[in-house]
Amino acid sequence: MASEDKDKKYYFITEEVVEKKRLNNKSKKIIIIGLSLLIGIFIGLISAVTLVLTVPGISKKLYGEDKKEIVIPEDENLINPPHIGGKPNDKEIDNDEEEENKSNNNQPDCPDDNPIIVGNNTEDIDYIKEIYTEINNVIDVCNKSILKVSAIVDTKDIFDNPTERVLNTTGVIIANVNEEIYVLVSLDRVKGASSIVIEFTDFINVKAQILDYESDINLAIIKADISTLDNTYKNRIQTAKLGESNTISVGTPIIALGSPNGYPMSAAVGIISSKGSIASVCDNQFELFNTDIKNVKESDGIIINYDGDVIGIITRTFKDDLNKEINTAIGISKIKSLIIRMTNSTPRIYFGITASDMTETALNNYGITNGIYVTEVKAKSPAFISGIKNGDIIKQVGEQVVYSTNGFNRILSKYKAGDEIILLVERTASHLDDEIEISAKLVQKEK
Repeated sequence: MASEDKDKKYYFITEEVVEKKRLNNKSKKIIIIGLSLLIGIFIGLISAVTLVLTVPGISKKLYGEDKKEIVIPEDENLINPPHIGGKPNDKEIDNDEEEENKSNNNQPDCPDDNPIIVGNNTEDIDYIKEIYTEINNVIDVCNKSILKVSAIVDTKDIFDNPTERVLNTTGVIIANVNEEIYVLVSLDRVKGASSIVIEFTDFINVKAQILDYESDINLAIIKADISTLDNTYKNRIQTAKLGESNTISVGTPIIALGSPNGYPMSAAVGIISSKGSIASVCDNQFELFNTDIKNVKESDGIIINYDGDVIGIITRTFKDDLNKEINTAIGISKIKSLIIRMTNSTPRIYFGITASDMTETALNNYGITNGIYVTEVKAKSPAFISGIKNGDIIKQVGEQVVYSTNGFNRILSKYKAGDEIILLVERTASHLDDEIEISAKLVQKEK
């Protein structure tokens, strides 16, 4: 075995280093350039496809869609309007075409840079100026019945020192008799004043005093002697014309005079924006209407129509959330008789109820034709003492039929304090409606 091992030849792994064939620099450059071109072409194709797919959407968002031209299809009725009043005959059509041709032939050629202007703007402006001139004329005439009123109120400052506060407002002349003028003003502007002055100019004025007033509606009549005035100012004084408010309607143009915007002797133009509201006071009821004129805390004065008639008295008393921002007035029709009684200092009668007018439906429900519905009875009033109750319907006073609360007040005004009246009342508080008579003794209304 040993000899055999010796005879064997052993071969060891031999490694031969063979030099690798390398590309020369020129070949490398060619390959790199070729690959770059292929990559560039590939990226270019991808970019082109991406742009084609995305550019329309991007343009739409950035610039919006291109507006397409709107083409209105021709309508024979637009070109040849149908004849009204029957089928036209051929002669009428021919005459129309002939007249149109004549008109076109006589139409002078107009260069493109001088188009025909339809309408006359100068005439339109002149027309508007005429309207405002007429409005100004109405204001000038009616302002002769408006006077500036100043009231001096004694008060104290924060240090409790005596001082004076001046309240400026305006009033409307109701009457001019025997060189005495009677001016309607807001009560809260003059009540408690130590001095009331009516100003004609900055240097010419006369003193006035409260003649009569109604606290419920915040109105007063002040009286002034004008005998010492120069005739120039006397002749300028004009009594206001009290018109009617029953016939006014929403949209009627109006003018506010006095202090509608808080400044004495100012004016505002507007329209009646709403009507139909009711102001209920003791033994009476008035109608309110609103205008589109803005209301301010110091608003005061009158509302007139374009004929110069007073149709309303601006009020700050009857305001609520609905009309607090707009000018509100008491309709003159229902308040006119009260103003006359105040001007004559006629005592007013006190009964002591708050009532509302009844609708046709309400009257039918009770099976009656007239009456006012009592909503409140004042404590210790003649109505309370006589036994009037909430829910009663007053149908008659003596022989006078009652149709409205304002009419009820006018009936009462015919009586004197101490007079006894018989009222015909429909009592609704009981299970069965009963018609009863109630006797009441009237008293004079306290201020």
